[in-house]
Amino acid sequence: MAKVKTKPEMTVKELAEAIIEVVGEDRIKEDCDDYLLPTKETDIVVDKFGDIEFDLIIEANWGASEGIYLDVYLRDSCQKIKLFTGKTLRDDNSTMRAMYILAAEIRIAW
Repeated sequence: MAKVKTKPEMTVKELAEAIIEVVGEDRIKEDCDDYLLPTKETDIVVDKFGDIEFDLIIEANWGASEGIYLDVYLRDSCQKIKLFTGKTLRDDNSTMRAMYILAAEIRIAW
């Protein structure tokens, strides 16, 4: 699998789009079949990729009322910024496993 290419400065929206492009929007929507939404904080600029170590945090959780959510964040030593959220209305154990496989694919792409 290809790796996400970062530039010295990227907006959160650009970074989220780069991850989705590498993993494949169709692949992500295969499991996140209800929706795939970027964060509302799309204009935040993530800079200094060469100077600061960033980590990708991926969380799959049962929804409070239905489905399973997959949240993808970027974190450095000072902040945690949501990149995008995917959701499926399915809520069985095999779907939770599929979401974690998708999380692994996103992690590998990072």
